[in-house]
Amino acid sequence: MKLRGRHGEYLVGALLGAGGMATVHRGRALHGSRRAVAIKRIHPHLVATDPKMVERFAKEAAFASKLVHPNIVGLIDVVDEGATQALILELIDGGSLLNLSYVSWNRGEVVPRGVASAIVLDVLEALATTHELTEEDGRSAMILHRDVSPHNVLLGKDGVARLADFGIAKPAGATSSTEIGVLKGKLGYMAPELFQKKEVSVASDLYGAGVILWELLASERLFEGEVAEIIGQMMTGDRSRTGLEKRGLSPELAAVVSRMIDPEPDRRFATARIMADALRTALPPADRAEIAAWVSASMLHLPGEHDVAPPSSAAQTTAIERRSFQPPRAGNVRWILGGGAALVVGAGAIWAATRSPSVPSGVAADSSSEASATATDAPPAPSAPEPSATALPDPVASTPAPVASTARPAPVPSSSARAPAKDLDVGKARRQIDNAFSEARKVCFQQSGAFSSGLYRIFYYPSGSVTVTAITSEDPCILGRLSALPGLGQFVGRPHDFIVGGS
Repeated sequence: MKLRGRHGEYLVGALLGAGGMATVHRGRALHGSRRAVAIKRIHPHLVATDPKMVERFAKEAAFASKLVHPNIVGLIDVVDEGATQALILELIDGGSLLNLSYVSWNRGEVVPRGVASAIVLDVLEALATTHELTEEDGRSAMILHRDVSPHNVLLGKDGVARLADFGIAKPAGATSSTEIGVLKGKLGYMAPELFQKKEVSVASDLYGAGVILWELLASERLFEGEVAEIIGQMMTGDRSRTGLEKRGLSPELAAVVSRMIDPEPDRRFATARIMADALRTALPPADRAEIAAWVSASMLHLPGEHDVAPPSSAAQTTAIERRSFQPPRAGNVRWILGGGAALVVGAGAIWAATRSPSVPSGVAADSSSEASATATDAPPAPSAPEPSATALPDPVASTPAPVASTARPAPVPSSSARAPAKDLDVGKARRQIDNAFSEARKVCFQQSGAFSSGLYRIFYYPSGSVTVTAITSEDPCILGRLSALPGLGQFVGRPHDFIVGGS
């Protein structure tokens, strides 16, 4: 298949990823240097039915065209031919920071601190460029990224980190096109003030960069757990402070990191350049050769294609995108579901589908019948058995995969003579689910040519078993593949459930 852009033709190649907004393919220019490119194409049905999505796509192209910088993924061309809307983007020979850091952590390795510093300094250089953008007459044309996360940082074998995905970016001070009740970003990297209905700002972008640094230094996710727990941790900042104390950081570095991720935006660094100067002094960065060596070594353990493209809805993430709705009347709450998490919004407060004693004011557990099934911290009565599975033909494997019933099951006490010693590794479970869902989405899209935006709830039980329930828009292919999750063995404590899917 060929696409014609403003500057030439492009051959569409292998699929690199698929999401609710677009697909991303490897491609090649059929003119000039015939360079390899990434082709991000909006779904044709969205072009025909969703003008706002097309407008968002056009804004992303407009922002990208203004941002020419070594630390920002470059826009090469734009395809605008009726139902075919696509961006031709720089293809990075490397991997996302999300995948590369997980590879390192899962192997029990630590990201070299100098490498961590250099990566975040590159991100800050990119943010400085977007924040300092000006018009020809000198007026500020600042762009706020709004989605700074390891998903959107691409690392090349050249040792350079590049910021990607301006899909939800907006000019500073502009009236947001996001409708009332809509919150966009990735839970755990969104600044806590956004949950208090404050406007996104430079400080909000810098918060995401600070979380990235904390995680690279700590070799783990900063905010773990269920939705309400994560929001509570973000609002108080308790976990970030206690986590730093255990990492053996110098007082100077610990002070810099703490300021980066302070829950109060006014206490963070004022600009990306000031933040970068402080980090560079506290933790000198590694050189490009050392970064390149780390990227190349980590890539040896990445499955599948190594070349990656800007994700921008093409890679499965734990993004929360609260669906557009009008403010509810008193007593009326509404489920807002997004990839990797579920939120409920009602009467101006944020409601979570789970409950935690650390939940701050304004975040509470919902009492509706659906929410109550997952709201308790205590496990269900142990006498209730886990559900019996029914067979669903796996579209790839020849053996059937078990599928859970639609009712929330209860766990069975472990029959093992040796009791497990600790609770479930939530971070490892989340990574297992994300990887399985990403692969399922890619394989199922290749088989059917249709994208599913369904949501799935996955339960991990102390007995070691795993069950999967479709919440919305069941896709037998994806459900079958998720149901084959091997689990992580027995653990103590209550069952854990996760939600994955969405746009």
